[in-house]
Amino acid sequence: MRANLAWTISACLLLTACLTPNSIEGRPLDVGIARDFEADFETTAQAADAALENVSLILRSPLQLGSNRVVEFERPIDSTSWGEIGRVVVVAVDADTTRVTVAVENRYRPQPYRITEAEFAAGYFGDVEAALRRPQLLRPNGGLTEGF
Repeated sequence: MRANLAWTISACLLLTACLTPNSIEGRPLDVGIARDFEADFETTAQAADAALENVSLILRSPLQLGSNRVVEFERPIDSTSWGEIGRVVVVAVDADTTRVTVAVENRYRPQPYRITEAEFAAGYFGDVEAALRRPQLLRPNGGLTEGF
């Protein structure tokens, strides 16, 4: 009985380790689903952070990579999913337009209730739009927690 339990736990850990936050780091920053917003870079970055907080994700502090602002995230394992990992990239197109790109991967592709990248992006971009409509509520640092 103990051997079966140990084997089951080991198999679960192996499956959850298939995708780590590092696996998303290897993808080019422009890979994913992108949308342009008619707002300056700083306001859009704050709205992007607020939208991530709205989705109950574990967030990594934002990184500034050249002119790109990058936030990586993960959704933990729950009763219906092995979780997802992802990244949001915010980059200024011009003074009044900012592009937000979302990339999401499922930890275990065959999971029955997995969310697709397009489904996540549609909901997330809606949350960014909602935050942009209420700029007085945005916090300068987005309120992200440190590390994983």
